[in-house]
Amino acid sequence: MLGLMAVAVFVGQLGISRIESKLLASAYWGAVLLMVGWVGLLAAADVLATKHHFTRLRQTYLVEQAKLHAEIRRMQATRGNGKAPKRNRGPAGKS
Repeated sequence: MLGLMAVAVFVGQLGISRIESKLLASAYWGAVLLMVGWVGLLAAADVLATKHHFTRLRQTYLVEQAKLHAEIRRMQATRGNGKAPKRNRGPAGKS
């Protein structure tokens, strides 16, 4: 579509200026302007859809992260009351 608009602008610069009919020139440039507007509308819709998609994706990851943190806390609580395990030192208390 962008290529079509580029060709339309190029043809408009070369060909429409030679035509005497103001109505035809106005209709042509109006059509080109509609194409530009349509591409802009599609771009805006794409931005909104992308934002929506990544917001949902982020929420999914945040929920998963919260579940994993809860599981880590639960495992730490059952394996040593949340404290780091003691190191096994040698017979005289030396490493």
